[in-house]
Formats: sequence, C-alpha cells, structure tokens
Amino acid sequence: MILDIATRIEVPKRGGAERQYRSPVRSLVCEGIVAVAMLEFEVDQEGFCSNFSLESMDRRMAGESAVVVKAERKLAALLKNEGALIMHHGRRDLAALRLAALRHFHFSIGGAVNWLIDDQGGYFDLVTMLASGTGEEDEFRDLVARFGGGLKSPQTLPVGPVRRERVTAEVNVVQAMMVYLHLLAEIRRSFQPLSHGMMALTDFISSRSSSSPHLIQLLETEVFKTFDTIPF
Repeated sequence: MILDIATRIEVPKRGGAERQYRSPVRSLVCEGIVAVAMLEFEVDQEGFCSNFSLESMDRRMAGESAVVVKAERKLAALLKNEGALIMHHGRRDLAALRLAALRHFHFSIGGAVNWLIDDQGGYFDLVTMLASGTGEEDEFRDLVARFGGGLKSPQTLPVGPVRRERVTAEVNVVQAMMVYLHLLAEIRRSFQPLSHGMMALTDFISSRSSSSPHLIQLLETEVFKTFDTIPF
C-alpha cells in the first residue's frame, strides 16, 4: 500500500468532539491530520502489480478523528496481512498519525505505532532509499521529477484548502507508485515488473478520468508518455 498523510501545524484538539485541547502553554502546537490517501494493489510472484484501488479522506468530511481511524485500521490490516508499506518521509508522518491517535484516545488499533517498531522489512521510504532523506518538503517532488513524473503546473480542484490537500495526497500516492515500480524492477532484476506495472497504472488512472480529473494530468508527464510508446 502507498500511503500519503497530509498534516498541518496547528493548535491540538482532543477527543471525538474535536474540542480544543486546553493547555497552560499557549504556544503549544501539533501536526494535525488533514487528509490521507491510500493506493492499494496486488503483487504476484513475478512482481507484476495489478488491481489498484485508491481511497482518500479529509477531515472536512467527518473530522480528524475519523481520518485517523481510517488510516490506523488500514495500517493495522496491512501489517497483519504482511503487506508492504511505501511512503515518503514516512516515519515523520507515521509519528504524526500516532500522536493524533493518542489525542483522540484511539488506543486499541495500533496501526502507526506498530509500523514504527516493525523490523520485518515491509516498509519502504522512497526518499530515504533514493534521495538524501534530509526531510525537506521538496525532496519527494524532486525525486519524482528525476523519473520524469513531475508536474510543472499541477492542476487541483479549487474547492478549499482541505480538499486541495486531499487531491494533492492522491496525486502523491500515484507518483510514489510510479517510483516504486522502478525500485521493484531493480529488486526483481527485471524490466518486466516496471513495464507491466506502468501499463496497469496507466489503465487505472484512465478509468478514473471522471472521478479524479486531477490524476489524468499525470499521463502527460514524460515517464508515462515513454511507457505509452515503448513496444513491449
């Protein structure tokens, strides 16, 4: 699963009612969870990826607590099923999700915290593995651009800041999938997982032309055009 978590620095809130957390320290701030996007897929024995499924949620829909529960449950199920988790700047975002779960009293799921302590090798941080991993916000964007998948003028739906962050998270997970396919080809020492995966990812994006028009612009990037013209 590819996971992207959109956060925002703000005054913390607690509990299901989203009440402001009262603290004697007036300058107290935290990373609030604004939106999440999750791209799930299957990998067969040859390393071919298929059956893509994209889910996203922002706190405007049901509040931060519901967004946290959604992501926590997905992470818990993924670890139970011994799946792979692919992120960028993931440990920072997982830590923010863990703290949000604590603020909202979601102690029983343990999704983020279990991934933070997992040492089974199912976690991939693209920025740490393929870039300097300094934590700079532009690192992922620069990494995607090196693969020819960068957007010069990203088009998002102008429906308010929270919605934009959700849309951006959806774009991020698809771009991360493109990068991961290159990494998977290296792991498998074969071009086929990349070529098959890019074709499947292209078909998936095309199938969402009506519901996710912001994803269609990715098909116009250099990397997708390249795989559209290569005779496999």
